[in-house]
Amino acid sequence: LQWIVQMVITEAKQLLENSDLSIKEIAARLNFPTQSFFGKYFKQYVGVSPKEYRNH
Repeated sequence: LQWIVQMVITEAKQLLENSDLSIKEIAARLNFPTQSFFGKYFKQYVGVSPKEYRNH
């Protein structure tokens, strides 16, 4: 399970850093049911929201 989490978070970080996709589009691309669920998942493992991560 930890390996899967790491792969999803790594992919999310790459998309946030290197694409112009919206957070909603990234959530959909990574097969999250909602943008809200993706945001909570990301923040749980990274410590900041996807928006905060992208802005830094």
